[in-house]
Amino acid sequence: MKTIVILHTGGTIAMQKDTETGGITTGEVNPLQQSMIPGTDTYHIISEELLQLPSPHMTPGRMVSLYHGMQDRIHRFQADGVVITHGTDTMEETAFLLDLFHNRDVPVVITGAMRSDSDLSPDGPLNLAAAVHTAADDQARGAGVLVVMNEEIHAAADVMKMHSSNAAAFQSPETGPIGRFVNNRIHLNHRPVHRHVFPAGSMDKKVPLLKTYTGMEPEVVEHLSSFPLDGIVLEGMGIGNIPPSITAPVYTLLERGVPVVLTSRCPGGTVEDVYSYEGGGRRLKEAGVVFTGGWSGPKARLMLMAALECCSSREELRQCFEEF
Repeated sequence: MKTIVILHTGGTIAMQKDTETGGITTGEVNPLQQSMIPGTDTYHIISEELLQLPSPHMTPGRMVSLYHGMQDRIHRFQADGVVITHGTDTMEETAFLLDLFHNRDVPVVITGAMRSDSDLSPDGPLNLAAAVHTAADDQARGAGVLVVMNEEIHAAADVMKMHSSNAAAFQSPETGPIGRFVNNRIHLNHRPVHRHVFPAGSMDKKVPLLKTYTGMEPEVVEHLSSFPLDGIVLEGMGIGNIPPSITAPVYTLLERGVPVVLTSRCPGGTVEDVYSYEGGGRRLKEAGVVFTGGWSGPKARLMLMAALECCSSREELRQCFEEF
């Protein structure tokens, strides 16, 4: 009998409607703890409540604590798989960071809900059942951290929340889901590529994220430059370009030795050193800007925070991003 550890951290999947205010909020009792998970009676389920947080309250530090708690349960219970329930607003970030750290073959699956237990058709119970079955399946071993929502299985590196409220909110724009959950079984189409694993550091580096926009004021970047920064991530335009108005303060950051990482504000595609006009990707790369492998801004920020824990030079940092 396989042992599956479920670690609850809060989110909509663990919330109910307040009968007095009508708002969805955290109650005294997690509704998931009161319900049976269909089709999982052949597994040994260990369920623990680590946190009870709305996911916007999650921080990189709490994600690191979650990682250590997860590793402790894997070792202590000799777990065959781990399921983490989580709020959907920051689920892709937690999944990505855990994937950066997780260096075992034990499947780790994150799931949540777009509708609470009090809504007309809650999706939490099905998502949780699908996550447990995925974590227990040998096909998921060595696949890294996975996100299971709406009967789809996504790789942590690729998945994004693409809709604010729809049950099918989670998608992988570039690759699509790596598999599906059908009739209590998982079916994988492909497996994620080999991942670079980082040591789990403190994740306390100061790394802001800026989305670029037309006519962007240089004062925005200059203001950030007045604070002590360990790095900065820019969500550039298209294939990797920024407004010419902010190139001067960006170059100043580079001259100060502050790493600048560039990703695209587009949901799909990568950044490339193509354009050589002022603010173009080619000029930025020549100046020392580090290009990402196509992750969203929030993921690139976490990647930079993790890389700064172990990279001592800009060249090491660049290699780290290029090899991931």
